[in-house]
Amino acid sequence: MSSLLKEELQRLIFTPEGQQLKEFIEIIETAKARHFLCVSVNKVKAVQISVVKNLRANRLDTFERTEEWFLKDMVLLDGKDSDAKDLPLTNFDFTYIRPTSLYSSRGDCMVLLQICFYAANL
Repeated sequence: MSSLLKEELQRLIFTPEGQQLKEFIEIIETAKARHFLCVSVNKVKAVQISVVKNLRANRLDTFERTEEWFLKDMVLLDGKDSDAKDLPLTNFDFTYIRPTSLYSSRGDCMVLLQICFYAANL
């Protein structure tokens, strides 16, 4: 099932953009729509992290890329030096850190961290 889904994501979302899907995982949530966190590489070998939404309509799966970031644009935070200063966040959507956000659970943060480590090793 997972390899068929990967082939479908590759064909419908990433091939038209000239990208190669390297890995993906499903984001578990209670909503009817499914979301996947994907790692892809473009023609110039830039690694990109994407959130892809999957909806089933009339027995057909439709996919839509809802968010995307280049790995080089993501910032590493150092957990050793936590002196309660405000973090200098730039180009950041603050809906992701508010409790009402769709992606606000700590588990999602760990999954994103694991994908970033994977992508950095490509």
